[in-house]
Amino acid sequence: MERVRLFFLKNRELFSNEKVTTLFFIILSSALFIFPRIKIITEYTLDGDELLSWLLIEKSFTGMWAEVYRAVMQPLYYTILKLWMFISPENNDYWIRVPSIILSCLASILVALQVRKVSDWLIATIIFILFSNLDWVVMTSTMSRSYPLLLFLSSIHVYFFKKVIAGTSSSRDYNAFTFLSIAILFTHNTSIFYISSCFLLLIFSGHWKKLLEKKINILFLVSLLVYLVVIYFQFINYRSKVSWIGKSSWDFTYLDPILITYLISLIFVFFKYKTTNRKLIVFSSVPLVGYFLYLFVDTFLMSIFVQRYFVVFYPLMTLVIAEFIRSLMNVNVGKVIILLIVSVQFGSYRITPYRDFYEYKIDYKHFFKNLKDREVINNRTSVQCVVIDSYEAVLSPYSKMYLGRDVCNYISNEAKLDADIILVNDISKAKILMSDLNLADNVKYRPLVVEDNIVAFERYE
Repeated sequence: MERVRLFFLKNRELFSNEKVTTLFFIILSSALFIFPRIKIITEYTLDGDELLSWLLIEKSFTGMWAEVYRAVMQPLYYTILKLWMFISPENNDYWIRVPSIILSCLASILVALQVRKVSDWLIATIIFILFSNLDWVVMTSTMSRSYPLLLFLSSIHVYFFKKVIAGTSSSRDYNAFTFLSIAILFTHNTSIFYISSCFLLLIFSGHWKKLLEKKINILFLVSLLVYLVVIYFQFINYRSKVSWIGKSSWDFTYLDPILITYLISLIFVFFKYKTTNRKLIVFSSVPLVGYFLYLFVDTFLMSIFVQRYFVVFYPLMTLVIAEFIRSLMNVNVGKVIILLIVSVQFGSYRITPYRDFYEYKIDYKHFFKNLKDREVINNRTSVQCVVIDSYEAVLSPYSKMYLGRDVCNYISNEAKLDADIILVNDISKAKILMSDLNLADNVKYRPLVVEDNIVAFERYE
């Protein structure tokens, strides 16, 4: 610690330069964000949602977009992911998650840097720690899904939205705000609640008449029309694809933890600025309006409440919380409160993978990695795979990732087993290590790789 202190003392002038300090903050923050997550993306199997992402980008662009439409999703994230996989060294479960970490890390840094513009580096650092350790930021940052892209886009969007609603935006600022609004719409279906609340409050702020003259509004209206038409036909034809979302009780035990802190901060902002800065109050109210729009649809139209869908509001909510923290830090007792909040927040969440579908907790990654390392399967090896339910959708991707192709000849439990290698998935520990499977005459098998509830057997004489 003494060496570190001496280093900063000797280079005091260097670190007093804002650009150098910003660069140092970005490098240190990136390291703190990325390194704990490397183990997750290298060690853990893709969950069900992530496997869908992998299967989608394996298709052609037209095939992928058609499947995205049928799955009641939006195409921007998957288009970017497919382009990323063209340049990534390998198409596997490691590289498919890398964009999520990068986007989440950038979102955390961008939010902190926006706080720095109105505060000091201490507050910016506190906000970075709080934001990067929010539960759904932690969990989605290693998921190959659209949520990190939502975080990233909305973290930039709030910067331009604040300028637009304050009436200080240039034409370039408003163009950026519009393009980002369109991008957010085509990232996730439920982002319409965020965009709608932004434009509703923009109208309320009184600047909308001047903004109507902007020609870029035509592009936004056309994009919005396309979005609404697409989502209408998605829910008419494929509504069953979202039937897994159950009816929520909307009590405080189920709502996102950040919401409580945000509401307290919003109340503070209202009373502090109700006569001096009403535009800040309007800006700060976007998440609240969005939540009520969400509540209306979930209560009266259809069940859509899923906590991770709210990540699009996180950057703006965090900026409101930052305003509250900034005021607290002006008093000594406030510094103690903030220190306590950061300590509790930092210890509340571990950097762990998110697992939505219980059945995909089986460690397929290490199973197929072991098969690859043993070099027991080549182009001449016959492989029979005994599966139930939808597990073909799991074995096929991992077989392609680690063995270069789908090696399986998928058969039912009743079929005769006589291949060189038998893979048995999710059938009561492979019927107690094959004692009750339908073997062909005069063939013998022994366990080769055993992982959770999937077993590979090899034939021997």
